[in-house]
Amino acid sequence: MIESFMMCKKNFLNYFILKITSNSRYLLLLLVFLSTLALVGCNNIDTLDKAINWEDNQSKIISLTDYSIVGSVSFKNTTDSFLGNYTINHQNNAEMLILRDFFGKQVFSSDSTDLASLFMELGIDFDSDELKAIASLNFNLSSLLLAKIPSERVDDMVMDQRGFPLKIKLNNHKVDFVLYQSTNQLMIPKKIVITGADYQATFSIKNLKII
Repeated sequence: MIESFMMCKKNFLNYFILKITSNSRYLLLLLVFLSTLALVGCNNIDTLDKAINWEDNQSKIISLTDYSIVGSVSFKNTTDSFLGNYTINHQNNAEMLILRDFFGKQVFSSDSTDLASLFMELGIDFDSDELKAIASLNFNLSSLLLAKIPSERVDDMVMDQRGFPLKIKLNNHKVDFVLYQSTNQLMIPKKIVITGADYQATFSIKNLKII
């Protein structure tokens, strides 16, 4: 009886040790796998940075003529807010903006794509001074979203080491290009946050289609 108990105890200990060893091996393999993924991710970023000539990238973006931009947008100020999706169709130096609400229902379409017109169409309440400041930005929406903004037309611009805009200040507004993405062999903004005195507009670009 005692020998049987000792044998069971020994088998249990062997199983327990084997289980710990096996789990440790799996844990080690998991750590190695995650470390490899991290290194690959870093290498992809480094390769992407080295592969892109930023001046050439900007020249290609500026030379785009026919394209569409699709993404999401949110607005908020002290009294109103909006969450939805947008499409900008740019052809023959003319633009058409289509705005849909969160549920996909079209709110309006307009060939005026500056921010002031957009806010007025949405019925977002601004006082006259704030609306005048927004109108003074004097950029169409696609230029703002694609960072096609000459440095001489802004009050201040912060760029990365390769000359790509990260922040701009213009007429009491701040524009942050929070993230960039690679698409169609171009680097374009992915998330853009525009902040005024009493409002904030956040745009994300989901797709840039060159027509």
